[in-house]
Amino acid sequence: MKIYQLFISIFFSIFLSFFLATTASATLSCSGQNCTDDFNSGFGSWSSNSIPQQETAICGASCNSVKLANTTRPSPDGRLSKSFTVTPGATYQVSIKAGVYTDGAIPDGSVTLYALADDPNIEGNPNQVTWCHNTNCEALGSSIGSTFLEVNIIPQLSTLTITIEGNQGGCDIVGGSCHDPLVDDFSLVKTADPPVLTNNAATCTSISVNSGNPITTGQTYSAVVTMRNDGDTTWTSGANYKLGAQDPRDDPNWGTSTGADSNKGTRPTRQNVSSSVGPGSTATFTFNVTAPDTAGTYRFAFQMVKDGTGGEWFGGKCEPNLIVSAPLIPSRLDVACSVSPTSANLNQEVTWTATAIGGAGTHTYTWAGDDGLSSTGTRTVVDDITPTTHPVTKAYTSVGTKTARVKVTSTDGQDTGFVNCTNSVNVTAPDLIADTLTPSSATSLQSISLSGRVLNQGNAAAAASQTRLRIDLNNDGSWDTTLASQSTGSLTAGNFETENWSWTVPVCTGTCTHKYEVCADNSSAVTESNEANNCTTRNLTVSSTSQPDLTTTLNSFTNPSTGASVTFTGRVYNEGLVNAAASSGRFCMDNSGCLTSSSGRIGSDHSVPALSAGSSSSNITSSSWTATTGSHTAYFCADVGDVVTEGVNEGSDSNCSSRSFTVSGGSPTPTPTPTSTGIRPWIQTTGGDVHSNTGINTPGGPE
Repeated sequence: MKIYQLFISIFFSIFLSFFLATTASATLSCSGQNCTDDFNSGFGSWSSNSIPQQETAICGASCNSVKLANTTRPSPDGRLSKSFTVTPGATYQVSIKAGVYTDGAIPDGSVTLYALADDPNIEGNPNQVTWCHNTNCEALGSSIGSTFLEVNIIPQLSTLTITIEGNQGGCDIVGGSCHDPLVDDFSLVKTADPPVLTNNAATCTSISVNSGNPITTGQTYSAVVTMRNDGDTTWTSGANYKLGAQDPRDDPNWGTSTGADSNKGTRPTRQNVSSSVGPGSTATFTFNVTAPDTAGTYRFAFQMVKDGTGGEWFGGKCEPNLIVSAPLIPSRLDVACSVSPTSANLNQEVTWTATAIGGAGTHTYTWAGDDGLSSTGTRTVVDDITPTTHPVTKAYTSVGTKTARVKVTSTDGQDTGFVNCTNSVNVTAPDLIADTLTPSSATSLQSISLSGRVLNQGNAAAAASQTRLRIDLNNDGSWDTTLASQSTGSLTAGNFETENWSWTVPVCTGTCTHKYEVCADNSSAVTESNEANNCTTRNLTVSSTSQPDLTTTLNSFTNPSTGASVTFTGRVYNEGLVNAAASSGRFCMDNSGCLTSSSGRIGSDHSVPALSAGSSSSNITSSSWTATTGSHTAYFCADVGDVVTEGVNEGSDSNCSSRSFTVSGGSPTPTPTPTSTGIRPWIQTTGGDVHSNTGINTPGGPE
């Protein structure tokens, strides 16, 4: 900011040579003077080297002079300073009257006074009074006589510091005799307020056309220009503040209207400010421009303008160079598509991707394909060499080879028609079935193994699963028995695993037909291509054995004491469907092979009469056995010597029963619990009626 300063100064340079008396230095006196505090009362205390100064009565000067303090020799400069609060930009008159105070004769040398503002470190030249504002100093010249400085200043800060500085020449030569600068009078008066400015100024902060995207000849685009008000006026539409085109003024190349104007011809419309824009604020102008009809590089320049009387163009310009291109000639539109991965499981997502190139404007994709594949989408065309892509995902719920096709159209009217994708996806899944069920026939009371094969006939691996077997007795439509499920391991495509279940065929009179079913993946652990083909059934034809079946019971007894004479009682039963011939029974002690071995036999074998089907013998009692201390097991077996043909239920497990007990000294112990009955429960089936013999064969049954 320009600062106006008026320097009016009167400088005196006194060179006084005094002859010293042979006596001591003269003592100055100011008799008759009555000093007051006029100087300080006007401006407050001044300070010298940060030390507050008091008024000093100086002979030959007004009583309100202030002597500048000396600094430490050999740098005997004195300084007096004070700060004032001022109005930035206002004009002030500063008046300073200065003199010299001496305590002795002044030898050859000089005294120089400086007046400084805001920068006490700036030194002047000898024999000059210098006024400095901030860091800019100007010499004021000099004159002989009393020194009076008067200057006009325009401070730019709110605080102004005035410093009076004296420099003494030749002080040290006199050895103790020095002269000091002093201030006799001072005033600071505001003579004018800051001027009211009316400047128009502006700075361009941003400009864009088509958001920075390419510009094509003859096309209309949106332009955005932002200007900052750097002046001291407020822009309003009423005051005709506008944004106008430049280079040339009202440049017709970017015309937004064709309105007649005798002075300017065809030109863009000047844009009014939309609201009041104060100093420091910004105005944003958004408007449409039309690109030139010829390709090339054009200056796009805009500047603020105030129309009307006293109007002017002002401020900085927004003036980028913009490239205007001829419109692209659309190239041929092509599309291709493919899928990844090309092999997938059921419900696994795959991605079909189409890529189109050529055309102009927008690509519109339309998909179609197997299992209801359908999708649409659009992509913006950047240029004729940059492709666009459009993906679509699909999870198939059926197995097989799946294909897709896509069609692309562009806004320039091109249409590819539907194009088949270059590859396909093979959707696979496991398919577990049960087959090869065995057997198809059995005999009554036969222990058999029911088996079925679990086959993965799909085209993908199957995880581990469970396989179930259940039985419909008499094939009457209701499932009567479900055997424990078998664990089936994972199966690759085409592989199988056979599962087995043990089962004893119920008693059947005549011929009976049962049905059994094997189901793969009965817990639905495996996702399959066909969930409805997991089960297979087969009939089991059962024929009667037409043979007897001899079993025994060993009646309960009290545990004997050591040395006691003990006998055992049992019965023989014919559980078969035909009569049994006469046979023999045997009691043994501690011999599980009692049926075929006489070791541990108690007495002789016993005769058992012929038994009709379903009948039993009377009680058979063993010979005496002398109890010995310890744990023992008694056995009673039927058909010793195997004289009766019994078919499937023949041997120790069927023909013998046993009881375990303990012999100890003293009183008999309670009846032991039998470890084996030797009698199998059975179910007899006749004409749909079911009969059980489990009640009559319970250990400790009828005597």
